[in-house]
Amino acid sequence: ENSKEKHPDTDAVGDNDPVDVLQLNAEPCKTGEVMAVRVLGVFALIDGGETDWKVLVVRDDDSATRHLQDVTDVPAETKTDLIEWYRRYKTAEGKGLNTFGLNEAIMDKKYGMQVCEETHLHWRTLRYGNSLVNLLVPEPQRPALVSVAE
Repeated sequence: ENSKEKHPDTDAVGDNDPVDVLQLNAEPCKTGEVMAVRVLGVFALIDGGETDWKVLVVRDDDSATRHLQDVTDVPAETKTDLIEWYRRYKTAEGKGLNTFGLNEAIMDKKYGMQVCEETHLHWRTLRYGNSLVNLLVPEPQRPALVSVAE
């Protein structure tokens, strides 16, 4: 999330770390596991005055969640529980309640995909110096391409 620019929908800068993904499947993933997921939606936690996106996903190959295609398919109780957990989770450390952007709404899949694209472009800019990196070029040759593009 971009810490140098305010997001127009949250009026807060990003927290400068990777986007957080909340997997809603019953079976947890393993640390470092790579899997195909389906984005369902996103919400904007405002943590310490910074936007901290939470992208809701399900594992794409899980037959138990095949019916979940967008955030409107997620039970209302699940969405409420997520918001309330994130509102309160830092109180155990003696901190106050968290707040949310977007009027506490969990936005739909389309908006979630936009956030994924924005944060990915920010990551590519941090990693490579700009967002126009040809990932088919071997990594040792990429810095030369970046300097040519600039």
